Amino acid sequence: MKKENLLLVFTIIIVNMGFSQTYFNTTASSVNSSNNITHFGSLSLGTIYNASAAGEGRLIELYKPSGHISMRIGNGFGKLSFAIAGANGAFFPTASTGNIIIRKQATNKVIFSLNNTTGDGNHSFVFGDDVNRNTLTILNNGRVGIGTSSPDNELAVKGTIHAQKVKVDLNGWSDFVFNKTYKLPTLQEVERHIKEKGHLKDIPSEKEVVKNGIDLGEMNAKLLQKIEELMLYTIQQQKQIENLQKEIKKLRKRN
Repeated sequence: MKKENLLLVFTIIIVNMGFSQTYFNTTASSVNSSNNITHFGSLSLGTIYNASAAGEGRLIELYKPSGHISMRIGNGFGKLSFAIAGANGAFFPTASTGNIIIRKQATNKVIFSLNNTTGDGNHSFVFGDDVNRNTLTILNNGRVGIGTSSPDNELAVKGTIHAQKVKVDLNGWSDFVFNKTYKLPTLQEVERHIKEKGHLKDIPSEKEVVKNGIDLGEMNAKLLQKIEELMLYTIQQQKQIENLQKEIKKLRKRN
C-alpha cells in the first residue's frame, strides 16, 4: 500500500490548563474522521470534523454528562440516544433518577423493522419481564396483543380496557325503524318469538354471545333499533289511550 493513500496519525495528548484532561486520539485524514477517549469517560468514534454539515457528525458517542450516562448513535441526519438519568427530570421532564430513556434527535421518525419477513405473523417484538412475559406483543402482520402473545385481531387485549372515549365507525344506523315502509312487528309476534327462541328478534342469544362475543357498534345499533320500536309501540298505545278516554267521555255524557 502506498504511503500517500493513507495517513494515520496516532496521538496521546496531555493538557494542563488549571485542570487535567487526558485523552487518546487517532485521526485518519483520508476519511476526515477521528476517535477520542477523554478522562471524563467519554468515547467517540467517527467524529467528522465538519459536524455542522448535513449528514455529518459523530457515528457513536459514549459519554457521561452531569452525572448521567448516555450513548448516542447517528450523524447529522438523525441520532438515537440511550440514557440513564442521574437525576429527576434528566433527558425527559417526568424521568426519575435511574430511569432509562430512549429518544430520537434531529429526525421525525423512529422505525422498528423485522427485516426479511413477509407479514406472516410469525415474527414479533415482545415486551415483558420475568413474570409477565407477554405484556405487549407486536406481530409483523400488524396485530398487537396486550396480555397475549397470539393476537387474533388487529388489537387483542386480555384484560380490561379503560378509556374516556371509544369511537366506532359504522356504515349505517337504526333510524330505518321510522321509515314509513318499515314493518313494525306486532306485540303478539314479539311475544311468540320470545316464547320460541328465548330472546328478542335480531338480538343474539346468550349462547351466541358467550361463544362469539359481541360487536360493540353492531350491538349498539340493534339495541337502538329495539328502543325505537318501543317508542313506536308507546306512541300507538298513547293514541289508543286517548281514543279510549274519548269514548269514556261520550259514554258518561249519555248517562
